[in-house]
Amino acid sequence: MDFWLTPSGKTLDIIEERKSKTIELPLKDSLIPIANNNVNISIISGSIPKGMRLEGHSLVGTPFEVPRDTPYSFVVRAEQYGYFDDRTYSVMVQGPDNPIWVTPDGILPVGPNDVYFILDSAIIDFQLIAYDPDTVAGDNLEYYIQSGEGELPPGITLTPDGRLQGITEPILEIEAVAGTGNFDSNNFSTYPYDFGIINDIGYDHFEFDTTEWDEIFKSKLPNKLNRFYEFIVTISDGDSISKRKFQIYLVGDDFLRADNTIMRVSNGVFTADNSYVRTPVWLTPADLGYKRANNYMTIFLDVIDLNTLVGIITYEVQKYNPDGTDSVLPPGLKLDYYSGELAGRVPYQTAVTKEYKFTIRALRRVPNDPEKTHKDKTFTIKLLGEIDSFIQWITPPELGTISPNFNSNLRVDAVTTMPNTPVRYNIVAGSLPPGLSLSIEGDIIGRIKSFGVANKFGITVFDSNRTTYDKHITTIDREYRFTVRARDRAGYSAVDREFILKITDPDNKLYSNLYLQPLLKDTQRQAFKELINNHDYFHSEFIYRPSDPNYGIQKNMRMLLYAGIETKEASYYVSAIAKNNKRKRYRMGDIKTAVARLTGTRKIVYEVVYIDVIDPAENGNGSTRKSFDARKKENIKVDQTMYDLDRDSVERPDPFGLEIGARHGDIQHKFDPYLIVEDRFGRQLIVDYENLYGVDYKSESFIQNPNEPWRFRPDPENTIKADYDGMTIDGFGKRHKYISNVHHSRDNIRNIGETEIEYLPLWMRTSQINSIESLGYVKAIPLCFCKPGTSKEIYTTLKRHDVTFKNFDFDIDRLIIDSTEGSSDEQYLVFHNYSYNV
Repeated sequence: MDFWLTPSGKTLDIIEERKSKTIELPLKDSLIPIANNNVNISIISGSIPKGMRLEGHSLVGTPFEVPRDTPYSFVVRAEQYGYFDDRTYSVMVQGPDNPIWVTPDGILPVGPNDVYFILDSAIIDFQLIAYDPDTVAGDNLEYYIQSGEGELPPGITLTPDGRLQGITEPILEIEAVAGTGNFDSNNFSTYPYDFGIINDIGYDHFEFDTTEWDEIFKSKLPNKLNRFYEFIVTISDGDSISKRKFQIYLVGDDFLRADNTIMRVSNGVFTADNSYVRTPVWLTPADLGYKRANNYMTIFLDVIDLNTLVGIITYEVQKYNPDGTDSVLPPGLKLDYYSGELAGRVPYQTAVTKEYKFTIRALRRVPNDPEKTHKDKTFTIKLLGEIDSFIQWITPPELGTISPNFNSNLRVDAVTTMPNTPVRYNIVAGSLPPGLSLSIEGDIIGRIKSFGVANKFGITVFDSNRTTYDKHITTIDREYRFTVRARDRAGYSAVDREFILKITDPDNKLYSNLYLQPLLKDTQRQAFKELINNHDYFHSEFIYRPSDPNYGIQKNMRMLLYAGIETKEASYYVSAIAKNNKRKRYRMGDIKTAVARLTGTRKIVYEVVYIDVIDPAENGNGSTRKSFDARKKENIKVDQTMYDLDRDSVERPDPFGLEIGARHGDIQHKFDPYLIVEDRFGRQLIVDYENLYGVDYKSESFIQNPNEPWRFRPDPENTIKADYDGMTIDGFGKRHKYISNVHHSRDNIRNIGETEIEYLPLWMRTSQINSIESLGYVKAIPLCFCKPGTSKEIYTTLKRHDVTFKNFDFDIDRLIIDSTEGSSDEQYLVFHNYSYNV
């Protein structure tokens, strides 16, 4: 039946973003009155504009912001009484919006207190402001000055996010040959612009004897130049741009003087409180750190003090700090009035740590001038007393054993007598096994990389560039020794210890782990990243082993499929997933928590917050039948093959012809029943083409050897091979359809070889609270591993903020294996679209 008025491929409408719209689908007029009754309208593929929805036979709603003109294509189906008719239509949402400037054009208030000029050698930190409605659609604004559109004052730069930053450089006085700087007062093209200042007493030129003597006087000119810097800033959101012209007025510090006769205060730029003396800018941070008492020390307190700045700086200790407490220097230290150095010998101190807090004033003044300005800053310093920071190891030298490809949860620990001070760790001698590393917090993170196979002589490995066994195969060391240095944060105390870590492989075998991970769309990948990195949900102080990618916060949406299967060649795993696996979507369930206890104890090592994953092809206990009979098509015969039998692809095809390039033109020759070659003398040479290998014209003979033509074998997806067990020789097996779910997939993988239970995550092997049985394998996507007693805090926070992961598309078309025989790198194995998998 034909339900639609308009053929496929038509654009139904061009609409504006953020404006409500109703678009009627082109149903036949006779169907519209009953479209909401027995005619069912649905969108079966593609997408309609975001913000719109299908109601009856119309698209209604307000389309969301788009960064550019965006077409949305979709397939709509009309269905009635079992008949249906599909059409493909599209809707165009118009964009983009031009960025909009907020900062007004003209002179920028870049000076202190928003004055419309900046003195030379002063700091500028000014933010240009604009906005773009398209930023909600993912656009970012970028600020820049195009070539030929002006320049910034020397020393100032424009950052991509619109900040004018830097220290202005002065335009110094110029040599006498420049003249007054007025028109035609120096050689042509010598200077880039006229910099002269016109007198303000009514005369702009002085011709001889036109005025009385001594009536006219020259204005006092400064030694530095003032200049307007004009530039055009362009902002772009990637699709459209917007420009605005700005100016920065750079003024020499000798301009703001009482004896300046050319300044005009009526122009709104200069005010009576303007000063040419610059306020000092501190460079030294407020926290001066730890220092050892009973020792001589020198501490430099610095401000920006360029040679071009007018005035001298002196330093004074203030009596009180801004909070009202006394400003006290450590005993023995004195402040140099001119240099700002704190120096002296601090006497003996019994306390472990004592903190001093004091305020220093930097004062800039000009000799014989009342102008001055200052800036205060409060500093803190901690003095360590005679009681040493003592560090003691609590981890024994023997770290035990670890298996290849096994997530390490080992760590080294030491304690210090310094209060509220963490211990930092680093390796100073030896090395850890390949794949493991030591974090600064003391965690031994990673997995031991394994290559090749294990045997009774040890774990054999390949050179990274080899793919076959040979005499160069080496063996991983079974024991590693390395020295770790533990030190306090201030670096005043450190202690070393050598540790021993042994490698063991259960039953002299290597084991691999398999995972499911979707290829999320960019929008969903960004949304997951924002959720998982939100510290309001996942507090950093709760996270277990935060620097360990196998624990901490999980950056990828990944589900364990099988843990600890014997490592073999990749072909074994390909064969195992040939049945009961196909591309499918899993549902995201509720957020749950679990604990991991030290084996044989009730001590909780860590806790986990995870998403429960639901396989729609499984019942509650995963006991769904593995296959079922389907309708048989035709029997398979003994001599049947699924290779393409055209003459270009089989062995020894029937002769079909040959084009031979000759001196007098190309010759078309058919191989039936033999090949005839005629040389330039008219002689005919005859040969059986099956034995033809080559012709030697000089000796007038043939080189004849058995020869086969090239074989072009196709490689179709569903080629039937000799070892295939998906169907029987009489075709009976084609009745079978294999149900794809996690339970059956795990059964097929289990048949590859031995399984080592220790590779199953500890929390799955742990009996949970109020239970005596372990969880066992769980279809789960871990979100984070956290410290004991904190998972409920994270869980409650997520629930309180209504955080859900059910909208994420967990679409799986492959599995990831972390190692195979001969390779320790992750590989992915794609699920083929075999017709017998459902």
